Amino acid sequence: MEHIAQQGRRFALVLINDMTEALCVRAALDVAEHAAVVADSLGRVLAFNKPARALFSGTQVGAEVSRLLPQFDSGTRWWDPGLSGRRKMHVTVMRRVYQVTTSSVALPGEDARLYVIAFLPVARIAAADQSPVGSTTVVERP
Repeated sequence: MEHIAQQGRRFALVLINDMTEALCVRAALDVAEHAAVVADSLGRVLAFNKPARALFSGTQVGAEVSRLLPQFDSGTRWWDPGLSGRRKMHVTVMRRVYQVTTSSVALPGEDARLYVIAFLPVARIAAADQSPVGSTTVVERP
């Protein structure tokens, strides 16, 4: 609440933010059993669920999506599925293989898109691979 003086009178300015949509998005993401991240058209994290928080500790809203998977070049927009609107690939994170599915969602009345990135665990890597990030092998699926 903020007090404002106008022509000798004091008014109170009360701003109310409706967080219903944000809470619904968070609740919908949290019920997913796999890690999920939502990014904007500039590649910034808009939302992520609890499994994604565990998989990518330290990730925050506003962070660059490109930093989630360091095995890609920094200029690569690996989360952008392109014209197909959907892309699948296998990546290794913390010695575990994940099928990563990226989908784009057009925003009504805008050229911008949202990107939904899902990480579904596929298999564990042999104990011989002890690197914290795992291998840099990326296998793309059509």
